[in-house]
Amino acid sequence: MRHRRSGLAKRFDSTSSPYRSKPPAEIRTGWADFLRPHRWEWFVTLTFPYALHPEQARKLWNAWIKSIAACRDRTVSGPCIWALAWERQHRGVVHFHALVSGVTGVPNFVGIKTWERLTGGSARVLTFDPNRGAVDYTSKEADIDISDTWFTD
Repeated sequence: MRHRRSGLAKRFDSTSSPYRSKPPAEIRTGWADFLRPHRWEWFVTLTFPYALHPEQARKLWNAWIKSIAACRDRTVSGPCIWALAWERQHRGVVHFHALVSGVTGVPNFVGIKTWERLTGGSARVLTFDPNRGAVDYTSKEADIDISDTWFTD
């Protein structure tokens, strides 16, 4: 299952959005209900120090997740599984919130330093706690991509 969108360049053009501020509650709730039952390990916030094209942001995400998957501290095999939410900061620069699984053994600090090295931006990598609202926070804008590989349970 894959959520794909066409026209990455239009992703943050407010004039092309069917909803100007928030997506309808049923879409946000639907995403949260879809994501909530899974075994997430990290809740991640990743920022960029400058404005960049959405395709470039996506390439940097892909490089980061690939680097995490290749980390020698990782004690699980297979690809990382993730749900990536796109959002704009008040200054107009894209940033990400993500739920990540398949990172067992990788220290959170490695995720932070890898993002900083790749982008010059900042990263917050927290151990996922289902009671802290990370799923709802990730779902709030309902602009979410998911990994090609998904949970099998």
